[in-house]
Amino acid sequence: MQAVGKENIYIIGDLAYYELDGKPIPQIVETALQSAETVVHNIVADIKGGEKQPFKPKYHGFMVSIGSRYAVAELMGVSLTGFLAMAMKHLVNMHYLFGVAGFNAVLSYIYHEFFEIKNNRSILGGHIAAHIPIFWLVLLRIYVGALWLIEGINKIQQGWLDPTKIFIITTSDVSGATAKAGEAATAAQTLQPLLKEPPAFYKWFIDTFVAPHAFLFQAMVVLAEVAIGLALIAGLFTVLASAGSIFLALNFILSAMADKSILWYIFAAIALMGGAGRAFGLDYYVIPWIKNWWKKTSFARKTYLYIS
Repeated sequence: MQAVGKENIYIIGDLAYYELDGKPIPQIVETALQSAETVVHNIVADIKGGEKQPFKPKYHGFMVSIGSRYAVAELMGVSLTGFLAMAMKHLVNMHYLFGVAGFNAVLSYIYHEFFEIKNNRSILGGHIAAHIPIFWLVLLRIYVGALWLIEGINKIQQGWLDPTKIFIITTSDVSGATAKAGEAATAAQTLQPLLKEPPAFYKWFIDTFVAPHAFLFQAMVVLAEVAIGLALIAGLFTVLASAGSIFLALNFILSAMADKSILWYIFAAIALMGGAGRAFGLDYYVIPWIKNWWKKTSFARKTYLYIS
């Protein structure tokens, strides 16, 4: 990989011209990476007087794309065309970007190539690049938050924060304890629950972890409902609050005490994860501040675990 007539100059990269067995090597990323490894070894050999090694590339495959829709590829002997070839191109690009700049570069690539692409120039068309004003979700966010807050306040009034009153555990049979979803679920017992009985693994979890510390878990449920409700109403940490809403709803389902009406909590929370707190919510102010603070930390700069 030394320049002709300049033994102290090495040529590397995907634009380097180098003939191997009378043929020019492919000008691709794998050439750049493997030629760099060879040259690093040989420079060290120059300095320490060691033995140099020849450049022997090993390629996993090749791919060519025309625009954002058409591509052909051959990877480890497998030929691909169209959608699969283009998908493989994106996966390979993200693989190399992660090696260079980690999580930040991969996420930026996904946003640019899929979520912010113009004129439907993506293998998925413009389906996931379509945007709607976030303020349409404001009323839904406040409504879901109000329901969680009311449910939490009701539990407080019923005495769920009183250590002498345990509502979360009921010993209906000798086999162990089962979880209750709260007063809302009790009132809805005439409706058909989604599950006839808790799954075996959930019963084991209740018997092993919840039953010995019933009041702790009971208080956690109440405080979680209140916290989720307040967060959604204020639009603060909306993604985390929405994830908490999904988590609580799934627990109520697994306890076999929730009917199908609880499903809308899950799907509403998924919709709210699209940044519902950035319109008329505290996330509009708080999240940018946290991003700016985080990306200045030494850990974020070292690991690239931040979002530009």
